Amino acid sequence: KPEFVGITAVSSNYCKVKEIARKIKDSFPACLLVLGGVHITISPESFEKSPFDLAVRGEGERTTLMLLKKYKEKNKLEIDKISKIPGLLIKDNDRIIDTGLPELITNLDEIPIPARELLNLEYYSLPRFSAEDDIDPVGTILTSRGCPYSCKFCSSSSFWRRKVRFFSAERVVKEIELLYKRYKYRRIYIYDDLFSINKERLKKIVCGLREINLLKKIEFSVYGRANCFDSETAGLLKEMNVKTITFGFETGSQRMLTYLKGPGILIEQGINAIKIAKRYGLKPGGFF
Repeated sequence: KPEFVGITAVSSNYCKVKEIARKIKDSFPACLLVLGGVHITISPESFEKSPFDLAVRGEGERTTLMLLKKYKEKNKLEIDKISKIPGLLIKDNDRIIDTGLPELITNLDEIPIPARELLNLEYYSLPRFSAEDDIDPVGTILTSRGCPYSCKFCSSSSFWRRKVRFFSAERVVKEIELLYKRYKYRRIYIYDDLFSINKERLKKIVCGLREINLLKKIEFSVYGRANCFDSETAGLLKEMNVKTITFGFETGSQRMLTYLKGPGILIEQGINAIKIAKRYGLKPGGFF
């Protein structure tokens, strides 16, 4: 008998998410359904005809925490109280209250390390088939948020408002150590848009892993951007034990590439990134 159920959605699975939400509402009519994620952040107009009671838009940690604290004060939602919390869409009879987008969190280290022990860890330790033909369980981590670029097909710039914020190197090393020691992952995917763009932080991460004797004990996979990739970066990634790096090549047409990613991004940069990756023993992959 949950009091709250939160579901995230991107646009491509939003119809399925609404279907799941209706089934939950049928089984637990008193349960408050909360929608979050990219879709509702960018398309708030889709909230009105959804089965959700509330939506959290944008970066959700502070908004969700304030919402739950207000709820626990009297074990009910008081519209006048929660309508002062930024980042919410609220259904109030025949109207929708939009409290606007929240401010972005300046210091990401304020956010606690995810409480993975609350998850069904048996599911998360199942083998995962991947492009590398490896079926070992894979841990995941996000060490930064945002991207300064504005590719036409990507939600990152809209969701994070074209700002890049980084968890500190010390925090990143601490979470990697936790994934290795407590959760027994030996492979980790780093899902940052631009993990290696900050070379000084990357150097500190490599040094931090060396200090706790984890260098070469974990294999990493990262995303890269061809115009932000050079030999120094490749050398640091190699030292960190990154095995694969995936670039957003998108297309072999310069005209289409300029349309998708803007001026100054060249096909030749993608070719050069592959050459550098191979020179340093990194397996390059691509999105198209």
